[in-house]
Amino acid sequence: GVIADARQRAQGGKIVREAMYVLANKLAYGGLVTTKYAEEWRDYLPGQQITVKKPPRYTIRRGSAAQVQGITQPTVVVTVQPEIGVDLAPTQTDMALLLSNNVNEWMDSIGEAALSQTAASVDQEIAHAIRDNCPNLIGTPGTKPRTLDDVLAIKQRLDEWAIPGSRKGVILGAKAHANLMGGLTGNFVTRIIDPAETDGDLQDVPIAGFKGGIIMSQSTPTRTVGVFGGAPVVDGAGQSGTSLNLRGFTAGSILNKGDVIHLALVNYVNPQTRESTGSLAQFCITAQATADAAGKMTVSIYPALNPPVGGNPTQFQTVDAFAADGAVVSVD
Repeated sequence: GVIADARQRAQGGKIVREAMYVLANKLAYGGLVTTKYAEEWRDYLPGQQITVKKPPRYTIRRGSAAQVQGITQPTVVVTVQPEIGVDLAPTQTDMALLLSNNVNEWMDSIGEAALSQTAASVDQEIAHAIRDNCPNLIGTPGTKPRTLDDVLAIKQRLDEWAIPGSRKGVILGAKAHANLMGGLTGNFVTRIIDPAETDGDLQDVPIAGFKGGIIMSQSTPTRTVGVFGGAPVVDGAGQSGTSLNLRGFTAGSILNKGDVIHLALVNYVNPQTRESTGSLAQFCITAQATADAAGKMTVSIYPALNPPVGGNPTQFQTVDAFAADGAVVSVD
C-alpha cells in the first residue's frame, strides 16, 4: 500500500509537470502575460478585487529652487476571475497507463485535449480584454498585415510608449498570420526564411525587435466598430481626464466598447521626456456610448487625456495639447 501510494504521488507530480509544459506551449496571449504577482495573489478568492500599483512618474525641475512633487502611484483594480479547468473521470485503462509509467502516452491520447481546451479559454479571455481595452490601433480595420513595414509600425508604437523589449511579441489570427507569412519570406536570411517557409511559423524567432517572434492564435478575436454617422467633433475646449464630450453625431449613433478614437492635433508624448512623438494619440472607448437627439455623446476613454498645463509638463502627461473645441474626431 505504501509503495503504491508513493508511485501514485510520483505519477501525479509527473502529470502536473507534463500538463504545465503542454499548457505553456499552447498559450499565445497567456505566454506573454507577466507572472510577477503569481505568489502574491494566490490566496485571493474569485470576485475579490486587488489594487495594483503602477510606477510613479515625475517631472524634472530646472534651477536650484525646490519644486516638491507628491509620490503618486497610479493604480489599476483587478478582479480575480473564477478558476477554469476540465474535470475528467479516468477509466481503468487510464489508471493502468498512469501507474505503469506511461504518462506521455496518456497525455497524448487524453490529457492534451483537455489542456488545449483550457489554454484556448484562457487565451480567449485575455485576447478579449486586450481588444476591448487597448487604446492603440495600427493599420486599417479589415486590411490584413502583409509586409515588414506592418510589423515595424507595431514596434514603433510600442517604442513610443517606452514598452520594454524583453517581452514583446506579435500575435495574429489565422488569416492575418497566413497573409503576413507570405509577405515576409523574401525579407530575411535563411535562418529566418526556413521556419517561415517550411513550418509557416516564426514563433520564438526574433524578428524586427520582437523577441517572442510572430505567433498564430485561433483565439484572436475580431472587432466590430460601432454604428455611427455624422461628423463628430470635440464639444468644448479644455477637457481632460477619462471623460470626453463630443458633438456632431447622427442621433442614435453608437460607439462600442473597444472602439478607438483620435482627436485632431492631439499627439502622444514620450512617457519619460514628455516630448511629442508626432503620432496622433488614440483613446479606447471603455463603455458603449450613444448619441442623443442633438447628436451629442459623452464617452469614457482610456488612457486619460492629460495635456501639459500652461505649456509646462505634468506628472502624468499623456498628450502634447488640449483638444480644441471643434477638433475633428476620427473613429477607427
